[in-house]
Amino acid sequence: MKKLILLYVLLCVVGVAFIAGCTQQAPSTPTPTPLPVETTAEETPAAVIGMENETGTSAEVADTLVNEMIKAGSYRTFLDFVYLTEVNEDLSGPGPYTIFVPLDEGVEEYIPRDKETEMRAYPEIDLRPLVLGHIVEGTYTPADFAAPTNLTTLAGTSIEVATVGGNVTVNGIRVATSEIEAGNGVVYGINGVLLPPNF
Repeated sequence: MKKLILLYVLLCVVGVAFIAGCTQQAPSTPTPTPLPVETTAEETPAAVIGMENETGTSAEVADTLVNEMIKAGSYRTFLDFVYLTEVNEDLSGPGPYTIFVPLDEGVEEYIPRDKETEMRAYPEIDLRPLVLGHIVEGTYTPADFAAPTNLTTLAGTSIEVATVGGNVTVNGIRVATSEIEAGNGVVYGINGVLLPPNF
C-alpha cells in the first residue's frame, strides 16, 4: 500500500513538472531591422527623374518646333507625316527653321484620302519631299515678306512668300495663323498644302 502511495505521489510530481515546462514561453528572437536600400539612377523610375516629352528629349527643351506644333493642336496630320519621315529629329535640333504647316482641314482639302493612304505606305519616298517642301532654313517674320520673297525649301523646291491685301501668302495659299515662335524657329499655319512637283 505504501508503495502505491509513493508511486502516486511520484507520478503527480512528474505530471506537475511536465505541465509547468509546457506552459513556459520560449524566449523570443528579435527580428532584425532591414537595412535601407540605396537606389541608383538606373533603378529610379522615369517619372521620378523627369518625364520625357513627345520628341524623346528632356523636358527642358519644351519649346522646339515639334512641341509648339503639338501644343497648337491644329497640325495633327502634318505631324504624323513629320514622324513617319523622321524629320522630327531635325526639327528638335538647333535649327533655326521656318515651317509653313498645313492645318488639318487644309490637308483633307488638298490630298484625297486614298492618295494619303498610299503616301503613308512609302513615307521615305512619297511623304518626305512633301514634308521638307514646307520647311526653309532661317527664321522669318511677317515683316520679311512685305515684298515677294523666294525661298528654297529643304526639299530643294522654290516657294514664293508675299503679302497680298494685308495677308501673308505662300505660293498663293493664305497664312491663317499668327506666327508661333519656338526656341529653334518659327511656325506659320497655312490653309493648304505645298504640293511637290508632279503630285
